[in-house]
Amino acid sequence: MTSTMTTTCTSTAMLDRPTLHTPVGGYSSFSGDGREERLVSALLAHKDELQGKPQAVLEAIDRFAEGEYLMNVGAHKGQVVEEIIKEKGAKLILELGTYVGYSAIKFARHLLSLHPNGVLPPSWPSSPPLSSDARQFVGYICLEKSASYAHVANTLLGLAGLGDITKILIGPSTRSILKLHALLPALAPGTQFDLVFLDHHKPHYTMDLKALEEGGWVGKGTTVVADNVIKPGNPRYLAYVRGKTPVRIDKEEEEDGEEEGEEEAEAAQTKVHVGQGGEEAGEGVGEKADEQATELVVQDVELVGQDDTGDVLEELEEVDEETGTVIAGVKRLRYESMLVMSWDPYTGEDDGVEVSTCVGLQEEM
Repeated sequence: MTSTMTTTCTSTAMLDRPTLHTPVGGYSSFSGDGREERLVSALLAHKDELQGKPQAVLEAIDRFAEGEYLMNVGAHKGQVVEEIIKEKGAKLILELGTYVGYSAIKFARHLLSLHPNGVLPPSWPSSPPLSSDARQFVGYICLEKSASYAHVANTLLGLAGLGDITKILIGPSTRSILKLHALLPALAPGTQFDLVFLDHHKPHYTMDLKALEEGGWVGKGTTVVADNVIKPGNPRYLAYVRGKTPVRIDKEEEEDGEEEGEEEAEAAQTKVHVGQGGEEAGEGVGEKADEQATELVVQDVELVGQDDTGDVLEELEEVDEETGTVIAGVKRLRYESMLVMSWDPYTGEDDGVEVSTCVGLQEEM
C-alpha cells in the first residue's frame, strides 16, 4: 500500500462517479457504531507503509469506506476546496466538523507546501505578538464536538505526518466559536481565516457563520465552503449566503444631447449590478477541475431575500441553545456565492458544495 504521488497531488482514484447505490449496511447508521475505531485499526495495521504519506492515508480511508460508509467529503468535492486553497495561498483555515480527519488531511497538507517556513500551532505564543510575526502563522484549526472522533482524527493526522499543522478544539461548534479568541490567544482580534469549511451539524451552518462574522473571523476575502448542500440539503443556509449577494451601485456620466442648442449636461446614471456567482465567478475552480477530467458543474444562484437597500429580509433569529446567546451576524456583510455540483464519494448520490466569498460590507460596494 505505497504511493508514488507527492503530498500536494490530488488522487484520481475517487474522481470517477461511483455507480448509484445505497450505503453498505443501509441507511440505519452512518457513524458512531465502532466503524471509526475499526478504521484506525485497519490503517495502523499498515503503519510502516502509510507513515508520513497523506495521499496514501486518504486512499486507504477511501478503500475502507467502500465497505463501511464514512461521512467524508471525498476526492471530487475535496478537489474544489484544494484548488481554492492553492489559488488563495491560504495560511489559516477553520474546519467545523472534523470526524475522522479525512478533509483535514486532504486540505492541511497544502499549507505545508505553500508555506514551508510558516510558524505552526505548537509554536504559536500564548498571546498576540507585538511584531509582524503573526503574519507567519500557518495552521489548520478544527472544531469537533465529539472527543472520540477528535481522537480518531488526531491519530490519522499523526499517521499522515500532519499533526503539527493541525489543531483540534473539542466542544460544541457555536460555543467554541464564541470563545475562539480565548482558545487561540496567539491570533489577535481582527485576524481572519482565509477559508472556512463547514461540514458539521447542518442546522448549525447559518448560526455558526453568523457567529464567525460577529467575532471578526470572517470578513472581506474569506471564502466559506459548505458541504452537503444538496444531500441532505441546507435551504436555510443557502438562503442566507445567497440573500447577502452584493448590490453594487456605480455612477456613470452621460451626455444629454436630446435637445438641440442646449449646453452639454452631465447626468449621473445609477446602475445596479448583482454578483450572482455565475460562470465568471466559478471560472477559476471549474476550468482547473475540467483540466483534470472531472465534471464540476457551477450553477448560477439568484438574488433572493433583499430589499431595495440591500438588507437581507426575513432572517430568523439564531439563538445558541446552551448559552441563550442571540447571534445576529453582521447584516451588511456580503458574499458572492456559487453552487458546485458533485456527488457523494461512496454512493454516487447527487451532492454539492456552496462556495461563498465575502466581498466586504454593503457600503463598500
